[in-house]
Amino acid sequence: CMASGKQITLFAMDCGATNWRLYRVEYRQNGNQMGIQGEPQPSPLTSFSERKLPAIFTLDSQGTEIESIGEVSQAQLEDEHTRQRVREYFKPCIGSHLEPEPLPHQQRYSHTQALHYTGMLLSLVVEQIRAEKWRASQFDESVRFSFAYPVHWRYQQEGAILHDFENTVKGCFPENFHSQIDFIPEPEGAILSLKRHDLLDNSDNA
Repeated sequence: CMASGKQITLFAMDCGATNWRLYRVEYRQNGNQMGIQGEPQPSPLTSFSERKLPAIFTLDSQGTEIESIGEVSQAQLEDEHTRQRVREYFKPCIGSHLEPEPLPHQQRYSHTQALHYTGMLLSLVVEQIRAEKWRASQFDESVRFSFAYPVHWRYQQEGAILHDFENTVKGCFPENFHSQIDFIPEPEGAILSLKRHDLLDNSDNA
């Protein structure tokens, strides 16, 4: 439970199919009321280019660790010696095993591989956030993370895809931090943003 009046830093991540994006916002909670301080702002890391991180990385020669990410890995696609170690755009493959007729881009990797690669890249990004945005300190009770997910993940196979994604994400954080991680369906995040900017009519009339 967050202390009343305590300032909270929220890091919001969208692990997209093509690019990953990171936003940061500060807010305070007083009882059941949450007051956002300022607008959510992009919070890119040194590995980001144009405020986004291309969803691509290169494995080392042993195939167990990440050697490079983002634009560096994109350039390595042109090198026949490194191309086979590059992993890219794996999100569409998450849950593709449940599709009756998956598209070619959904069959690049298995569901398990796609989650594994997501976890590998996310672990690296989380460590960069800690080093660059959190003074290299351990995350404490004044930090929260939220992750966007496609809404259909919640409903297919009784939420099996979302469950796997949640476990993958939580595996990138210490166990005692798991209660400070939230998962937000992408449409809900869009609606919250529109409401925040007074672009939605709050009346019940459609």
